[in-house]
Amino acid sequence: MSWLNSLKKIFKKEDKNSKNINEVVTLEQLNLKIEDKIKENSKKSNQLKNDIINRINQFNTEIKSQIEILENVDISKRKEHDKIKLIVKENLIIYINHLKNLINNLKNIENLEFKEGMNKLFFILNEFDRKSHNSFEKVTILIGKELKTVKESLNNFMRNLDNVIRDSKTFFEEIEDCNKLNFMFLGLKQIKNYEEDLNKKIEVFNEEIKTKNKEKELIKQKIERIKNSEEFKRDLNEKYIHEEKINELENELRLIKQKINFKLLVKYFHHDNKKSLIISEYANNFKSSIKDDEELKIFELVKEVQGIELNSLHDLRNRIIDSKDQVITQTDKDIALLETNLKELDFNLLVIKSYIKSETKKMDRITIKKDKIIMEIKDLSKSLFPNIEVK
Repeated sequence: MSWLNSLKKIFKKEDKNSKNINEVVTLEQLNLKIEDKIKENSKKSNQLKNDIINRINQFNTEIKSQIEILENVDISKRKEHDKIKLIVKENLIIYINHLKNLINNLKNIENLEFKEGMNKLFFILNEFDRKSHNSFEKVTILIGKELKTVKESLNNFMRNLDNVIRDSKTFFEEIEDCNKLNFMFLGLKQIKNYEEDLNKKIEVFNEEIKTKNKEKELIKQKIERIKNSEEFKRDLNEKYIHEEKINELENELRLIKQKINFKLLVKYFHHDNKKSLIISEYANNFKSSIKDDEELKIFELVKEVQGIELNSLHDLRNRIIDSKDQVITQTDKDIALLETNLKELDFNLLVIKSYIKSETKKMDRITIKKDKIIMEIKDLSKSLFPNIEVK
């Protein structure tokens, strides 16, 4: 197994032994523990980062001195073929450039966040190993001792990294799990805030419903008081008297209309279109025709054909004009206004209830989402706190 694969293997997830539950905490308490864990991991990250940076600096110092040695290596006096010496010299220059690039690239890690820096470190070392391998192999044809020193420095550097990271095999897992949990708690907080807003809205709507229902009850009481008042009773009597008068008037009109033989009139005046029209209008709508006909033309027509004088028509016409189809009293107006208010309140209540229904559906959806996040938090927290149960 290569040194790079060996290093990467350190970061694989290890099996955790099951532990007995010895502490029960709430979600709020778990959140505090996560925050403490994040602070703890932050300190540890800085410590590990500083340790690795120190080892990188130490490694860079060693490699710089070894580069100077490699740059001063003279193979011109070797007895090997010139072509071989040329290949070795060219590849030595290439390998030295790879070492210099390695040093420069390692310096950039210092400004990165710990986990990002470790990922970058893996990448840099992997790229160096991949790119420098061929030139290293070709240089070893003639140069051994100096390259051996460089190789030992590289191996020692990797072993030092192994030692630093091996002290905390699950550290990256903890950082990732803590970040996930922290993000979940932030999401849970947003959901709870949204849930509170929905509850407040629904509460406001319910208060509005109570207010509207009280208003309805007050209006109903007002209507009832009006209907039980003396004024309403007088108005009822007035409407009864008016209705009696209207009925009396209708009866008189019916009796007079029965005296008129419209078929005979039509037959008698069939040659006179104007008179035929008058007869037709009276036959179809007797009351309206009397009201609209100031001259009461039907009077002369009936007298001419039937020899009957309808003297009461003038009095009936005046009574029709003076009469109203319906008496609308003040109490009627008051009740009508109150009933209109009741209808408006009923409409408002329907609108408010539709709002409540809509907000309740949102609440149901957000509750499902909240429960899902809480379940995920409980499951994920077991890897960090295996001896804790979240209630």
